[in-house]
Amino acid sequence: MSLYRYGGEDSGGFGEWHTEPLEQLVASVHGALYQAKQKGKNQIVRAGSK
Repeated sequence: MSLYRYGGEDSGGFGEWHTEPLEQLVASVHGALYQAKQKGKNQIVRAGSK
């Protein structure tokens, strides 16, 4: 899980590991975090979801 906190605003990205390389999981969760930040404050996005 990756979390971002700034001035009382929380956003996060999370994902499930199935057997893919760890670097792939981290990149996917990192992308989910940035999607959450783009959606606005206090958002959570699951990696792999649209």
